[in-house]
Amino acid sequence: AHIEQVLPGDVFAWRTPPGSPSRHTGHTGFVVERPRRVEGLRDAYAVRVADSIVGPHEDDSRAEGTAGGLGTGVFVFLTDGEGHATHYGWHGTQTAGYVRTPVLFGRLWR
Repeated sequence: AHIEQVLPGDVFAWRTPPGSPSRHTGHTGFVVERPRRVEGLRDAYAVRVADSIVGPHEDDSRAEGTAGGLGTGVFVFLTDGEGHATHYGWHGTQTAGYVRTPVLFGRLWR
């Protein structure tokens, strides 16, 4: 589905790409607000998420200087022009570099 179809409450997940210096296997969390287009960056969407982390995101709710934990912040996802997320930017619109790895969004159903 297209990233514009993502709704609050949906989940996201990605695997850490091979060759990454990260010791983590990937990342997951929940979408808090609908994706919004990022002006000046083609096929890019800013998304407020809830997750548990150590390092902050853009506009992060976790107190500065803490060890992290559960909170909210903004990622930017780059898409392939068809709405499939292909990269993420950990620091939202302030990201200096984007990590290439497929990002999946899903919705829980009863």
